Amino acid sequence: MDLEDKLEEAKHYALSKGMVLFNGTWVGPEEKYAKFVWSERNGDIRKFLDVASSLGARVIFYDSVVLTEEDLTRILDQLDELEEDEEVQRLREELRSFLVHVGEVSEIEVGFKNSDEIYFYREQADWARKLSELADRVEELVEDQDVE
Repeated sequence: MDLEDKLEEAKHYALSKGMVLFNGTWVGPEEKYAKFVWSERNGDIRKFLDVASSLGARVIFYDSVVLTEEDLTRILDQLDELEEDEEVQRLREELRSFLVHVGEVSEIEVGFKNSDEIYFYREQADWARKLSELADRVEELVEDQDVE
């Protein structure tokens, strides 16, 4: 099941438990609240929502990130700043292979507030995790070149 389907299923499940959905990301003053991120070893997103329900959460906020062509272009443009060598060529080819994922959900976030605590369920697609690693490597190379 892809992340978009997983998020839709979670939204339907939350509604079936009488919760209200809010499409957005938490942007409150983080220092005011204790934050907890759900560990995958605790179970799937339904178990997370069961915990929310048992704690009396009424509002569930959710958001998703979709990979855009601009996201990839931004990373590829950084490669243009580097001297062309085997690693840069390899990175460019690998990054271009992610074009097939443009328009797909790369990450989902579901959360709720309980008293002074914020609880999050986050999941990233495997391919998005790999893309993030490649983007970090490109950034390292650009920083290393700037130092030289």
